[in-house]
Amino acid sequence: MNNKLSESNKYIKKMLELEEIQTPAYFYNEESIRKQINILNTNTPDNFEIFYAMKGNSNPFIVEFFKNNGFGTEIASGGELFLAKKVGFKGDQIIYTGPSKSNEELKEAVKFKLKTIHIESVNEAIRLNKICEELGVVQNILVRVNANFEVHTTSTQLSGCASPFGITEEVLLEELPKIFELSNIHFQGLHVYNASGILDYKLLLQNVQNVFEMVNRIESEFPDEKCEYIDFGGGLGIDYEHHSENSKNCDIPAFYNGLKEKVKNFNFEDRKLIMEISRFLVAESGTYVTQIRDIKHSRGTDFYICDGGVNHFATTMHFDRPHPISVIHKNLSITINNKYPINITGPLCTGVDVLGKNAPISQSEVGDFICVEKTGCYALNAGLNHFLSHRMPIEILFNKNNWKVVRKRGEREDLLLNIDY
Repeated sequence: MNNKLSESNKYIKKMLELEEIQTPAYFYNEESIRKQINILNTNTPDNFEIFYAMKGNSNPFIVEFFKNNGFGTEIASGGELFLAKKVGFKGDQIIYTGPSKSNEELKEAVKFKLKTIHIESVNEAIRLNKICEELGVVQNILVRVNANFEVHTTSTQLSGCASPFGITEEVLLEELPKIFELSNIHFQGLHVYNASGILDYKLLLQNVQNVFEMVNRIESEFPDEKCEYIDFGGGLGIDYEHHSENSKNCDIPAFYNGLKEKVKNFNFEDRKLIMEISRFLVAESGTYVTQIRDIKHSRGTDFYICDGGVNHFATTMHFDRPHPISVIHKNLSITINNKYPINITGPLCTGVDVLGKNAPISQSEVGDFICVEKTGCYALNAGLNHFLSHRMPIEILFNKNNWKVVRKRGEREDLLLNIDY
């Protein structure tokens, strides 16, 4: 049994001791986010810029934290643009991606003078050009490409396969001239996001090599056009298998060194390189805490049935990916990985409501707290939040000196929001 307490668990334990916090609850460790920022901001290539991908965690206080630390943000909807404006981002600090932008969203983005809008098809380019023509402006764009090469990884594959994202590379050379001829949008480069959650920096560098070669092919075919910006999307992975103290995340210094070498080899020092990152920055900061309400033994299997489940944290259902789990006992002692296999389930009337299958945790009792770690990204905002009409959980941002509620616990009346009943 490993009884070494993580820094997050120490502070969560203190907050639970106050008996002011009702579960389920999300806790975000500000110090963890700051540590990841420092890793990404150390020895960064001169022509490399990171945008915080709001889709990972769109809590306004988290988004504002990145703005205050010098990041731009990547958005993928009109709602995220609203949040970006609300926390104080300027238009030239925002890039806009996403495969299905409405005319209303495009018009709002153009009016706010976004840095770039990433075009997913010729049809979208034509719609955007018409909007810009009506407004009397020219909008900078990147073209998203579904490349014909893959990143060989077990993580989510977004390109190099049949995909709704971007223009398929096999038809790219015949589609690009249709975009170049549009007078109210200005081509500035490519967006090639191939895969997510990559742990091996060598795979990232191979992807860079492939993208740079694509840029050379396009500029050779269209000598009047230049890819000033090259957006690699996201991809920096974290280790979900181990607790944070033992994580083996993507080797950022090695990736940066290799990236600098490839920039030099391709003479791309004058290009602006972009990545949209959320998982590497915020995943380890989050802990989802839910309390055991019942314990059952059924046909050789033990179940801990909790007050929260995939209604708030559906990642285990979507990706079949186990997260590290620890227990804060009701006497407020903490145990980690006691090799006692348990199925941890939630309050929903569905068999997919599983937070941990055969989870190696300590033997627990009703009233103990289950802590699902590394849940700061693609967590609450990817849950089945309205299924069975449970309350939304409280969200808390904390550091070693203080903590604050960044989203209040939901109320029953929230179920009638925007309903005239």
